[in-house]
Amino acid sequence: YRFPVRLGHSGLCTDNSLGLGCRWLDCWNRCSRFRWWNRGSRFGRYCGYRGRPYDRIETPDRTWVEPHNVPYVLLGTGLLWFGWFGFNAGSGLLADNVAVMAFLVTNTSAAVAGLVWMILEFQSTGRTSGVGFATGAIAGLASITPAAGFVGPMGAFAIGIVGSAAAYTAVKIMARTGIENALEVFAVHGVGGIWGSLATGIFAVQAVDDNGVLQNVGLIDGEVGLLWANARAVAAVAVYSGVATFIILKILDVIPGLGIRVEANDEDLGLDITLHGERGYVGDGAD
Repeated sequence: YRFPVRLGHSGLCTDNSLGLGCRWLDCWNRCSRFRWWNRGSRFGRYCGYRGRPYDRIETPDRTWVEPHNVPYVLLGTGLLWFGWFGFNAGSGLLADNVAVMAFLVTNTSAAVAGLVWMILEFQSTGRTSGVGFATGAIAGLASITPAAGFVGPMGAFAIGIVGSAAAYTAVKIMARTGIENALEVFAVHGVGGIWGSLATGIFAVQAVDDNGVLQNVGLIDGEVGLLWANARAVAAVAVYSGVATFIILKILDVIPGLGIRVEANDEDLGLDITLHGERGYVGDGAD
């Protein structure tokens, strides 16, 4: 098989070797985030950030570990956001108009998605949170990546809004299922990547593509070919990633000393101590 070699906003299928049809954009890159089968870790069950000290929160339907350091969450989000410009705008390896547009829509989608997440959070809980904004922004970044370089600012607005709402809904649904989704990888990256891949087939416009890469424009301009090709690519990569990840995890689980699940008591004591024999946080150097 031959796979796309240009990822980020310029990832293109240049042949029909997968039987998916040509011109599907960056699905291999984005949809490889489908690794939702990792049920093994109790690590970071809600927002995914876990450390010591921490507080285990009991609610009627679940137990989850709250983020141990919100400033670190926001710092990490800022680093990701900044790095994503290189990921999307820089992956074309050219400083041209397409790269500028990829830069612009990346920032737009992330900002809009973070705002939408806060609105949904406020409607649900009566408050907003820094971690909520950070999660929404990451959902926006994940959603816009397949489309960066192919859509304009208004398309980025739509992608960010829907991507954030879809990821927020997925987080809520998965919280009720009992599936342990560390870092909310599938709910945020997986759902965002699925939507972004499909949205590329909806909002791609010829005006953005100065290099003439696009032969088909999106549904917004009356074309359905790109949307259909991307939908088939999403389905194919979902099956491949799900099966491959399941096999890998099964193999790891039977290797002595590895495994994919720790005991609840080990987690409560702290994985830094029980697995590595050291403390991640020392309050007093003389202690």
